[in-house]
Amino acid sequence: MKLKFLMTLTVLLSTSAWAAVPQAERNALVALYNSTDGANWSDNTNWLVGDPCDNSWFGIVCGTNTITEISMGSNNLVGIIPVELGNLSNLQRLNLTLNQLSGTIPKELSNLSNLNYLYLTSNRLSGSIPKELSNLSNLQSLNLSRNQLSGTIPKELGNLSNLRELSLFTNQLYGSIPVELGNLSNLYYLFLESNQLNGSIPIELGNLSDLHYLRLNSNRLSGTIPGELGNLSNLQNLNLGRNQLSGSIPVELGSLSNLQHLYLYSNQLSGSIPVELGNLSNLSWFNLNSNQLSGSIPVELGNLSNLERLFLNSNQLSGSIPVELGNLTNLQYLYLNSNQLTGLIPASLTNLSSLVSIDTRFNALYSNNTAVNDFINARPCWSGNPFCSEDWQYTQTQFPANIQVIASSDNSISLQWDETTYQAHGHYKIMMAENLTGPYSEVYQTSSKNEVMYTHGGLNPNQTYYFKLITDTIPHVYNSNLVTSVESVALSETTAASATPTNLTLTISGVQQTPAQASVVKVPVLKAASLVDISYSIQVSNDSAESLTGATFVHLLPDDLLNVAWTCDNETNGAFCPATNGGGNLNYLLDLPANSSMTFNITGQSDVIDAGGLIIVASIAPPDGYSDTDIDTNSVSVNLDVIYANGFEQ
Repeated sequence: MKLKFLMTLTVLLSTSAWAAVPQAERNALVALYNSTDGANWSDNTNWLVGDPCDNSWFGIVCGTNTITEISMGSNNLVGIIPVELGNLSNLQRLNLTLNQLSGTIPKELSNLSNLNYLYLTSNRLSGSIPKELSNLSNLQSLNLSRNQLSGTIPKELGNLSNLRELSLFTNQLYGSIPVELGNLSNLYYLFLESNQLNGSIPIELGNLSDLHYLRLNSNRLSGTIPGELGNLSNLQNLNLGRNQLSGSIPVELGSLSNLQHLYLYSNQLSGSIPVELGNLSNLSWFNLNSNQLSGSIPVELGNLSNLERLFLNSNQLSGSIPVELGNLTNLQYLYLNSNQLTGLIPASLTNLSSLVSIDTRFNALYSNNTAVNDFINARPCWSGNPFCSEDWQYTQTQFPANIQVIASSDNSISLQWDETTYQAHGHYKIMMAENLTGPYSEVYQTSSKNEVMYTHGGLNPNQTYYFKLITDTIPHVYNSNLVTSVESVALSETTAASATPTNLTLTISGVQQTPAQASVVKVPVLKAASLVDISYSIQVSNDSAESLTGATFVHLLPDDLLNVAWTCDNETNGAFCPATNGGGNLNYLLDLPANSSMTFNITGQSDVIDAGGLIIVASIAPPDGYSDTDIDTNSVSVNLDVIYANGFEQ
């Protein structure tokens, strides 16, 4: 009986010794514990107690007598990766993600000949990527993203023929993308975004026939987009945004029938949007914003029935919005702002039943359809953008309304109109012709959109003239394009056979302001730290022997002038002010006896100064039957740049 017990005990001891992992492997784990502050890991259950496999050390998976997996993600490992891990010859998976590991990646990891998965993402690793990792012939996934790795991408990684995932994003890698990566025929994911990579996109990437995700965004890549990318028939996600790519969008991208996300934003792409992109029937996110794309929006985009987000903003697109976009019933976001689009907003957009937000700001669009206007205003653009809280038409470049002839003589015609809703950043152009069908030529450009009167002299008596107005919005901080409205309907007027000469004069004087400290606001516009006091005077004079009844005087206050008050005084030779004081725009019919005058004194404050400063404009026109001998004095314009006490310049 005693002999049988001893034999059994001997067998059990022998079995236990046989099941233990090799000492070198246990030592490698102990080195990991010691070099990464194992005592303070989030979970170090059973570590350093007996055999790693028999005692189930946390995060360790074993095969037969060997370590096959280390899974220590998000476990508060602080320190360096020990070179001893290279002794785990049967390791298949190494996961040290989301810790605080620093130092370099040991080249000894290249000894892990059975390794399938290497995850070191989201640490503080630095230095270069060891080219020796290319010896890991069984590697299927290499994820070194979100570290501080620098240097170039080793071309030797192109030898990893079994690789399915290569994730190196959000590091400090530089240099070009190795053409050898085009040899990774089994690659499914290629994530190189958010580095400092430069040079062109290798055409060899078009050989990656099994690639589903290609993200190269947020680098410094230049050159053109290779048409060979159109060979990636399995591609679902293509992100080349925020680079320095130029040239046109390859028509070959229209062959990517499985593509769901296409991002080409924030590059220098030019030319038109290929109509072939309308073939991408599975596309759900489409972002081309912030390029230099021109031409019209292809009607074929209306075929993208699965589209949820369409961003074409901040380009140079022109023409009208295609009616066909109303077919995109799954669309949630439509951003067309900051282009050169013109014309009527199609009523079909009200069919977009899934739409959450639409942005049409800073174009030359219009609509007289109440249902369309209400639909757009109920789905405003992102509230962090300027003017998104306004009616959508507020920032549209439209020709002025209520264009009319206010005075006519034998040699002059005076026009007046209403200022447009969007009054910043631009001017009106007056076009004139002697025939209704033209040709029309530009005869005057206003100094701002607050100037709403114009007198054209030097005309022939008893002749009909035709006028059209257009509005220009010049490039500004919200749109780098010149946006031009459509032309107004022609207005005709026939000059009189004869008229009495007179001479009206406007003079601006006494322009004053208090210095202001400048501060920066969220949008790139200058803003004074406190309101700036501004004052000026406008004298209206009749410098002729004729007594005038009903001379039209207009001074629309600058947009950025706040808390305005004005007075009228200094009447001479029987002139009579239409009111002694007020607080809004000045638009009056004045009675001015011969050689008389009156003065309007304007005071106000300002805190925001656009690129051109405060533009002060005023105009006067004689009554019907009178012609002015010096039309140049009938209008006045002063550009007031606010002076900042700290020397800040616009």
